[in-house]
Amino acid sequence: MPSASSQRTVLSGVLQKLDAMAQWAAVAIRRPERRTNMRKRKHLAPIIVLIGIFTAGKTKIGKLLARLLGWAFIDADDLVLKASGFPTLQEASEKLSAEAFIELEGRVVREMIEGITEPTIVAPGGSIVYNTEVMELLRQRAFIIHLLSSLSTVLRRYAKRPDRGVVFKDCPPENTTEQNIVLVYAERISMYEKWARETIRTDRDRPAIAGQLAKDIRRGKLHEQLVEMFGEFEREIM
Repeated sequence: MPSASSQRTVLSGVLQKLDAMAQWAAVAIRRPERRTNMRKRKHLAPIIVLIGIFTAGKTKIGKLLARLLGWAFIDADDLVLKASGFPTLQEASEKLSAEAFIELEGRVVREMIEGITEPTIVAPGGSIVYNTEVMELLRQRAFIIHLLSSLSTVLRRYAKRPDRGVVFKDCPPENTTEQNIVLVYAERISMYEKWARETIRTDRDRPAIAGQLAKDIRRGKLHEQLVEMFGEFEREIM
């Protein structure tokens, strides 16, 4: 683990780079001309945010769902990676402390959410749930769905792609990766449930899950909640 001073130096450079990124359009979205009052949610474009543990299917289901609905899709990890300056999320999560990575992720997601101007599906990283301020913003501005996979599913999927950038916050350094996953899973599931309006199990076929979600959003159990939250955009929710 790098020293505290070296981590502060890396973080300072990363945050300076983030502040200097004047054009987000090249990555995903345009900034609005000004911030919109969060109390006027019905005047804002609908956003669905998919939260959940790593491997739960946020990116895959999010992309499929956006395609089915004709909405935009943003993988927040892509923005975090660009802002970090590291070649991979795995390296970013290893070189930065957990606190530094979470702070960077929070700043990126806040900028992204405040800049969305069209119906959008957003998939943030699993560690976003550690940032209470950003989660409050997401709850005000978006419809949050928790994608829930069982621990056995998470372990199986992670084993197939162990190069993921995962923040193992407060895990003992002597732990194995599997032990860390068990600890993080136990800690985060209740945190995701706290913020989510709906929970969807994602142990089964993910394309089928996206298809069912699209039906529920257009005419099913989620439709009325979305219309209530984003009333002026009812046509986009049909």
